[in-house]
Amino acid sequence: IIKNVKLCNYTVFEDADISFSQDKCYYRKNGTGKTHLMKLLYLSGMCANGRVTFSNKFSANHDAIYQ
Repeated sequence: IIKNVKLCNYTVFEDADISFSQDKCYYRKNGTGKTHLMKLLYLSGMCANGRVTFSNKFSANHDAIYQ
């Protein structure tokens, strides 16, 4: 269970410390990063379960950029 997320310079979040609990609902105005946060949490969960890896993507992009 994710209880806390600390973000620094991620999309619209310059410096954010966000706490979660089962009895809270996260809502804000449009353009404040709600969807970015949910996508980040989803991707983090996928990585933690071993369903997503980035090793091949980073090496392939690195070679393409620096040739």
